[in-house]
Amino acid sequence: MVEDMYLKQKQGEENPAWKGKVISFGHLPDQPLLHLIQGDDLKSMREFMMRTCFRESNEGVDFRKAFDLILEVVVNENLMAEQIIKKVFVFTDFRGFLSCTSTTLYEAKQSK
Repeated sequence: MVEDMYLKQKQGEENPAWKGKVISFGHLPDQPLLHLIQGDDLKSMREFMMRTCFRESNEGVDFRKAFDLILEVVVNENLMAEQIIKKVFVFTDFRGFLSCTSTTLYEAKQSK
């Protein structure tokens, strides 16, 4: 099973905190990791993604922990509101995937 989150900012902005990065749930569904995608061409990038992000387990992942990781980067990099990612794409082969919530990251963090 593959579950990855590709981080995308507003077009035209280049922020090193997000550029070319992916969050992987890898082998530990409760510990998402931020990776810089490696490879010089599409084939090598795909191979990197399959090595890094592929999971054989069908157990679920906690997307809130991935959002917490995004917020951690925002805080550690001292990013301004306009530098925060605007879209998150989830790639999965899990047919029962549903969005975890319609709550914004900010609202979720405020409730903690």
